[in-house]
Amino acid sequence: RPCTVSDFTQFQNGEYGNCYTFNSGKNRSVLSTNHVGPTNGLIVELDVEQAKEYIGTLTEPAGFRLTLHRQGEVPFPEDDGFNIPPSHSTYIGIRQVVIDRKGPPYSNCQTSQSDSSGTLYTKPNCLKTCLAEEMFSRCGCVQPNFINFNYSLCHVTQRMDQRQCLDDVTQLFSEDRLCNSCPDTCRIYLKRSLQL
Repeated sequence: RPCTVSDFTQFQNGEYGNCYTFNSGKNRSVLSTNHVGPTNGLIVELDVEQAKEYIGTLTEPAGFRLTLHRQGEVPFPEDDGFNIPPSHSTYIGIRQVVIDRKGPPYSNCQTSQSDSSGTLYTKPNCLKTCLAEEMFSRCGCVQPNFINFNYSLCHVTQRMDQRQCLDDVTQLFSEDRLCNSCPDTCRIYLKRSLQL
């Protein structure tokens, strides 16, 4: 069936600007198919709208960033996905691999349950949320790429004290000295893609 605007949910990303999730399940029922092959999946024609949608201060290249994620999962296109340049036809085959870990007493993995907003628990979301909380707690603001969090954004080009504070928090985070209470999920969904 043809797609409509109600099949897409918009969100803002600090690195990529306007982003859209297809088939989120929020506006309508989840779409699915039981058939494989290029004529049975999703076929989309996208227009870059470079004059209208492109924001050169966020990212230099024009095109699309494709990230696959489950319904209810917070997407992080800056960490996961691949680029699709404009003026190209691309066919992408996807195969999902599911890994189930044993929970307690064998590991401290977290079952992927939804919170009150319907967002599924994932380790990347836990880590990003914790990092934003640490930045806000220590610096009074967060990096501009944490635009989806309800915190004040730092003015890193105007306030060197804020920039230094954020650098210090990021350094602690990269040294695993912050946010150590984010366990892996018991069920992991890996995507294997073949771009043609």
